[in-house]
Amino acid sequence: MAAYNAQRWIGESLATLQAQTVAAWDCVVVDDGSTDTTRSIVADIAATDPRIVLVARQHVGVAAARNHGLSHLGDSVGIVMFLDSDDLLLPDALDTLTEHLAIRPDAVGVFGLAEYVNGDGDPVRPGLHPKLQRARRRVRGLRFRPLLAGEDSTFGDIAVYGPIWPSAVGLHRRSVLDAVGGCDPELRLLSDWDLYIRMSRRGPFAMVDRQVAWYRRHDANLTKDPVDNAVGHAVVVQKAWLEADNTPAQRRLIARALWLTRAADTPMLTRTVLGAIRRGDRRHAWRATKALMGHASTLTLIKLRRATLRTIQRTLEAPPTTTPTNSRGRAEAGS
Repeated sequence: MAAYNAQRWIGESLATLQAQTVAAWDCVVVDDGSTDTTRSIVADIAATDPRIVLVARQHVGVAAARNHGLSHLGDSVGIVMFLDSDDLLLPDALDTLTEHLAIRPDAVGVFGLAEYVNGDGDPVRPGLHPKLQRARRRVRGLRFRPLLAGEDSTFGDIAVYGPIWPSAVGLHRRSVLDAVGGCDPELRLLSDWDLYIRMSRRGPFAMVDRQVAWYRRHDANLTKDPVDNAVGHAVVVQKAWLEADNTPAQRRLIARALWLTRAADTPMLTRTVLGAIRRGDRRHAWRATKALMGHASTLTLIKLRRATLRTIQRTLEAPPTTTPTNSRGRAEAGS
């Protein structure tokens, strides 16, 4: 468990681990340079539960912190879960996932489903997150083909769309984690998706079509910003495409998936740009425009000139000449 300034939720997250129907587990909590009381909260819990070990280090980011935690696991640990410090497990999560992984020796890991909860732990939008996780697809020609619920996830669909999120829904073979080098600390976002792409080159991920975790959504989520997500997605896809382990077919699949995904995401980014302009948020409008232009460049194969981008940036960053209006055409309060 990587933890950074997680004092509000980490105690509850660890409590759901302690409440598992499977008692034989070890948990390494890596305090990633927290400036709040996270470290003392975990220290108090660890003092009464020897299965929990606290490791503290300077702030390095979630990917490097997870790698640090892996290095502190005992040699006897053969399967690994990355439980985030704000998410929650159902009482039988470890039992369910372990049982399914045991009957699939060919699988590099196994994953289940999660439902949303808010910052207070109350369920929100029931059924939405499982629907998103089940929306797996593979490239067939110039179209996506949906996968059936319960069907294995392989490189063919994980390179298109990562269904193993939040990380608490997955259980992974440590031997495969070690073989692919763990998480990439150079990635600020979506390092888990990058990890699963690399693991999927060595075997499938088995799917358990039932809930095993709660995914907490709050203002501090790293993946909350759609523009950041679009940029992070592009970085991971480019990294996957450049991997020396690719076969020609895998490289073609990634390229087609990128084109189809960006075609689907372009309307969302367009709405983001227009919404930011209406609010008078020039900085966000520029960030969204950069992501949108990247999509347009991919879809049209037209390389954008830097002068064009600078012109767009100057336009969006210029002081507004009129009072910003909201989507209903009314003046924004405080403008």
